[in-house]
Amino acid sequence: DFWVKKGRNCWRACVKDARSYHWPRIQRKPNTSYPLLTLEFLTILLCTWLKDSYKSLSSRGFISLTRKIFMESPTTKRPKMSERESNESAQTSSATQTIRKPNASYSTYDYHYNNPYYVDKSLLIKEVFEVNHLLITAPSRFGKTLNMDMVKRFVEIELDDKGNPIVLDVDKDYLHEIQPKSKNFKLFKGKKIFEDKKFVRQYFGQYPTIYVDFTRVKGDNFEQILVNLRKVIRRAFEKHPYLLKSDLWNSEEFDKEDFMDYYNRKRSKSLTESELEEGLAFLAKVLHSYYKGRKVFVFIDEFDVPVNAIVYNNEMNSDDKKKTINLLQNIITDLLKENIDYVERSLSNACHQLSGILSNSANNVIICRFLTHKSFGEFYGFQQTEVESILQMAGLYKYFEDVKAMYDGYEAQSTRGGIPIYSPWAILNYIYYEKLDTYWRSRIPLAVTKQIGHSKIRSEILKMKSGELVEIKCIEKLEIEHIHRLCNIINLSIINDNDIHLFFQFLFELGLFGVAKFEDDNLWLTLPNNSVRKIIDEHIYTYDSLRAYYNHSDELIDKFIESIRNVARSCDENSVRNLAKSIEIMYKEGGYLPENEQEFREGVVAYMRQHFRKVKSECITSKRKRCDNIVFVEELKTVFEFEWKVFEKTSSEGGHEQIFKKGYDTLLEDKSLLNLFRGIDIKNVKQKLYFGVHFGSNCETSITWSLGPNDKRKTVCSSDA
Repeated sequence: DFWVKKGRNCWRACVKDARSYHWPRIQRKPNTSYPLLTLEFLTILLCTWLKDSYKSLSSRGFISLTRKIFMESPTTKRPKMSERESNESAQTSSATQTIRKPNASYSTYDYHYNNPYYVDKSLLIKEVFEVNHLLITAPSRFGKTLNMDMVKRFVEIELDDKGNPIVLDVDKDYLHEIQPKSKNFKLFKGKKIFEDKKFVRQYFGQYPTIYVDFTRVKGDNFEQILVNLRKVIRRAFEKHPYLLKSDLWNSEEFDKEDFMDYYNRKRSKSLTESELEEGLAFLAKVLHSYYKGRKVFVFIDEFDVPVNAIVYNNEMNSDDKKKTINLLQNIITDLLKENIDYVERSLSNACHQLSGILSNSANNVIICRFLTHKSFGEFYGFQQTEVESILQMAGLYKYFEDVKAMYDGYEAQSTRGGIPIYSPWAILNYIYYEKLDTYWRSRIPLAVTKQIGHSKIRSEILKMKSGELVEIKCIEKLEIEHIHRLCNIINLSIINDNDIHLFFQFLFELGLFGVAKFEDDNLWLTLPNNSVRKIIDEHIYTYDSLRAYYNHSDELIDKFIESIRNVARSCDENSVRNLAKSIEIMYKEGGYLPENEQEFREGVVAYMRQHFRKVKSECITSKRKRCDNIVFVEELKTVFEFEWKVFEKTSSEGGHEQIFKKGYDTLLEDKSLLNLFRGIDIKNVKQKLYFGVHFGSNCETSITWSLGPNDKRKTVCSSDA
């Protein structure tokens, strides 16, 4: 009680300090006087005062004490609340109860099944049982691992607290007999799958399972891959510790020492290639015998990681690549094709269809491609109705149209026709941070996005940006030759005309493209949403890609940058005219013109960003004012505001007038924008220059500029003598 009282006093003092600093997201728990903050913040507070006062506190004691401090019992007398606090508490309790923020990082079914934001995809289990061996592809963070864990929890024979298997009797009433024994029962009770009692009685908890995670099967050479593969196979064996005490080892059919070669950490490090090939098949045979003839259900997560590692790794020699592919093919063949007496079903997931190379020899594996397979499309990702429900629950439904524009655009085929699909990762992160952002960006390898700026790829993507569809022919059966071609594309930027379809298929499987329509092996691709467009823009408008695309030499770019510095130094007609001429010459000598205003703007901005530390595009303030570009030339303490106008029906005068008409000249006074320009002391800025720039179809450039709204504006043209 002493420590609990001390903890609460410390907590309330910290809350008081937090309020004085306008600590964000303080929420009141109904009928209490203390707010709820994040677990991390609570931990920091408690550790601070416990560190000196109670050094011997164990981790279990720490948890117990935390619960007592922040979870008052009904009999505890609560401190008297002020009238204001009482009103706030009443409003909170009468409103919808606070729902915990979703954590999109977890991929285990037992974490999510009871989460308010969980979307019931349990009917997937019935579809899985329609095919014996499945490989399902979908982009990263579309729920592949979570769905696999759900299927595994449903079919697996559980272990009790002592590590012994619980073999359920399907002839008994599962509602009464299974529940006390099975921990997995509560995970599915009330879910859609439990409406089919016959299916549940037949398959729930009836399979011995083998789970293999290929996430770490990668390396710079074959030896490193062998080391990691030994660990992966050992972990598959370690999930069955009860086999160590089995009576199987008393028979002549099985030798316990063979099992220990895989199970023991030290002994598994010396497994040979042939032993690795036979390992999982051997485990399946042992499980089949232990469970008196029950066949095994195999789960392989991240099936494509070993192949992707080869594609992204240019350091691995061709012999090591062949050895890796052959070894993995032999493992899968022994497990799924040559082992049909012991293995009944398998479910694998991957991002890329490339993983099908590993199962080519095991020709009984059916590959189901993202968005285009009618049986599984609706189970990977959130449907629109599900997103609406989630936003409603989070109190964010009023932003649905913004969310739709940002994250919609994938259409999955189903038995009911096309269904809009959203990335669960993006939606749950949006709810957590309450901010529209490209959360999915980190899931796309940098080595891939670098090639988006390649001229042959760029031209096709620009067609999509303008609203056109790009048709590709998918390669159904991928071979080792395709791995080598992708490796050359991604690592060496060697892109032949016949490789474009292969690379676009690879990008589609990453989730960068949606499918507008498909026919046989032909797909018509499109950019699905604003989130993907932003990711594309970040890489299609880089300094190197733009310089290569427009054929701009370093000398031309340097002249353009130096002309901006000269304007900052003198700001006379001659220096501004030279700036206009540098833009005209840069594009004339390069030989390529931008498609539109955005293309032009992104080009000059990329060049300026390479030389100036503070360059901001599409600056939006709290008052919704928007300026094309603000550039701070730090060494000369000069701020430029640019409005770019391109081609006909516009003029530099119109761009300059827009700056003052819409109040862009006051942008730097807005506090919300100052955060973007940390390090700029506005008081020390010597001059602010306001430029309207027009770029014509013949490359002729005109500039209208002034020092402020009261300064007389001047106009120069690159063609002036």
